[in-house]
Amino acid sequence: MAYSNFLIGIIASPGSIVNKCAASYSTFTGFQLTSHCAVSDCLAMNNGTDGMVVSDGCTINKCVTSNNGGQGISVSAGSIVTKCSAYRNTDGFTCSESTISRCNASENSRHGVTVSSSNSFVMGNTCQGNGTGVSDGAGIRAIGSDTRIEKNNVIGNDYGIEVTGSGGNLIICNSASGNATNYVIAAGNADAQKITFPSSGFVSTDPWANFSF
Repeated sequence: MAYSNFLIGIIASPGSIVNKCAASYSTFTGFQLTSHCAVSDCLAMNNGTDGMVVSDGCTINKCVTSNNGGQGISVSAGSIVTKCSAYRNTDGFTCSESTISRCNASENSRHGVTVSSSNSFVMGNTCQGNGTGVSDGAGIRAIGSDTRIEKNNVIGNDYGIEVTGSGGNLIICNSASGNATNYVIAAGNADAQKITFPSSGFVSTDPWANFSF
């Protein structure tokens, strides 16, 4: 356990395995990991800036980040994040050319999941109540291109799913409920039809449809 360290709580060199560790109240980052690391069952909370920052080709599994001053978990190209929780950070998850799957991003002050560039896969996540510190916080926000956003559940954010990138993003099979605006999709992207306020016993012939209610 790294507690109240100056600068960074835990630093790992390339190819490290980090398991069942905790970093809290560091002046800056909780975990700073270089490329090709495997991280599991770790906790980062109450750090001054980011909870976990990892470089290329890493995996993060079953980790918790909460109340960090910056991003909960930030990953770079070729990384996979699964079954993690980001709660009450500034941003929940930030990724570039990576996969975010089966994670929960709740009550972060800006965005739940941010795809900061392109070529990512965001699937099966729950993003709830993000945007507590701003008026334009999104459950999922994609600002690049060629990202697939699929089977996510976004609830009670300022924007449910916001895609500002101008081309090549695919948005399918998502559900959005109770957001100030459920979907904001820029022109040039491929988003399936939106079924709005489906009634009991509804029938749809579109297997790719997004839902808004």
